[in-house]
Amino acid sequence: MINHLVLVIVVIIFLIRQITSEEPLSPSEINILSHEVISPLTPQSVWNAFYNISRIPRPSYDEGKPLGNLDQIQKYLESFSDQNKLVHNKDKLGNILIHIPSNINNSIVVVVLQCHMDMVPAKEEGYNYDFMKYPTYLVRESDDWVKAYKTTLGADDGMGCAVMNALAVERNMFSHGDILLLYTVDEETGMRGVKGLGYGSLLYPYLAKAKYYLNLDSEDWGIQTIGSAGGQTSYISTQVRYVPNNFDVTFSLVINGLKGGHSGIDIINEGANSIKQLSCIFNEWDNKKILFSINDINAGEKRNSIPRMAKVDVSFFSKDYDVAKAAVDSCFSLFKKIYSSVEDVSKVTFTFSKTEFNKNAFEDTLVTSIKKMFVLLPHGVQRMMHDSTLTEPLVESSTNLALIQRLNESGQNEITIVEYTRSSVIESVLYIQKQVSLIADIFGWKVVTGGLSPAWKPTPKPTPLQIIANDVYKEITGKQMRSLAIHAGLETAQIIQEGFYPNMDLISVGPTIQFPHTPYEHVQISTIDPFFRFVKGCLMKIQNL
Repeated sequence: MINHLVLVIVVIIFLIRQITSEEPLSPSEINILSHEVISPLTPQSVWNAFYNISRIPRPSYDEGKPLGNLDQIQKYLESFSDQNKLVHNKDKLGNILIHIPSNINNSIVVVVLQCHMDMVPAKEEGYNYDFMKYPTYLVRESDDWVKAYKTTLGADDGMGCAVMNALAVERNMFSHGDILLLYTVDEETGMRGVKGLGYGSLLYPYLAKAKYYLNLDSEDWGIQTIGSAGGQTSYISTQVRYVPNNFDVTFSLVINGLKGGHSGIDIINEGANSIKQLSCIFNEWDNKKILFSINDINAGEKRNSIPRMAKVDVSFFSKDYDVAKAAVDSCFSLFKKIYSSVEDVSKVTFTFSKTEFNKNAFEDTLVTSIKKMFVLLPHGVQRMMHDSTLTEPLVESSTNLALIQRLNESGQNEITIVEYTRSSVIESVLYIQKQVSLIADIFGWKVVTGGLSPAWKPTPKPTPLQIIANDVYKEITGKQMRSLAIHAGLETAQIIQEGFYPNMDLISVGPTIQFPHTPYEHVQISTIDPFFRFVKGCLMKIQNL
């Protein structure tokens, strides 16, 4: 147990820093507080593993930038394997495979357990936190939930990794055949790791021996995922051209506090999109005949997160301030009227404040194209799935107007809009992207697509692994396990493609995690122990097939 006097001192330091806005704590201070959070939780083997993983920076790499964000977690996993006297392999992409040998005589069944080692790095606006420098600060939100302080928790998919590590530690405490622990890289940014596991890859000979595959990246305890959506990203960009600013004041317009969420799982909730809220304000200014220019603009965080915040610097004539501010207030009132049932409007702010005058502004044609594309570019659910076998609503196709960023790299001053489209029907992905491309063409912006991920179609009848999963779940809970497809991408969809492992029997499972990809992400404590026992139970029963 941590010395409580040390803990009290750290808490006092933390409170003082919050008051003086000196954030965050040092890494060692965060680790002390985080360990105190997990110390009473069970099973300790899983929570200790999650604590150790949370201490290690592991954000997904930023697309278009050099790799290397996962070096530390890869070194940790290799060291973990060596310390537990287990054999491991690492391929050129950074995927790691740890081998747990069978402790059953004459066992011939090989099972893969898989997680991804990266996490979405999202934080609250204004929080001075470097994901490559600091560990995750764990917080007990209530009796049954753990979250992180002002950042994503990384339970997606750190908890899957923790369960696998705990099983490796406890491998001699239950009977099992050969187990392969597969840790993939960069699932959150295009599934780069799993796409490199096909025929001819370093890990292929080992994985090809397996018949059953449990992906530990689902987020609803009690559900086995048996299908998923495919998706692809559209990058819409143009050069930023500046002209002298002919207005006399510059203001910052900031929208903050929206729920956001996972752009697949949470898109059905139809929450607000910060970019579309900017569009409302721009449109209202045009309706009021207010002339304005844009000096800078950024909105959203990641392509697979619904944008929660937006910031734009605008210039106009000071005589128009009152009308401009009234338009912002009007849009805020409209937002509250429309979204009060799906957003916590008490946490949302539309701020409009004077800032340092900017002598340069985007040229008029660029401003016009931004305003019109914000209106025209699609966002949200495009089509629901209509299938008589479904037990609850499921999105078939959606698209997320995710990001707008002004970048200045290698002397190339560009502005980029990112749209991420998903569907269980790949042709629908391509059709929606054609819409996006046509809109961009109207205004002379270029479009590049990338990162196409396949869909995973459910099997018409339950497979042996699905039956085992339901049996084990029923033994633990006394209830039937639900089998569902989800409107999100999973690495399992790539695994069953031709050239990979098309005959693999696979499911995706996990504990309950809410609001992934946002600073509000939290994991339900009461689901961790039964989930851990569930995975163990599946590994034991599979040997009887």
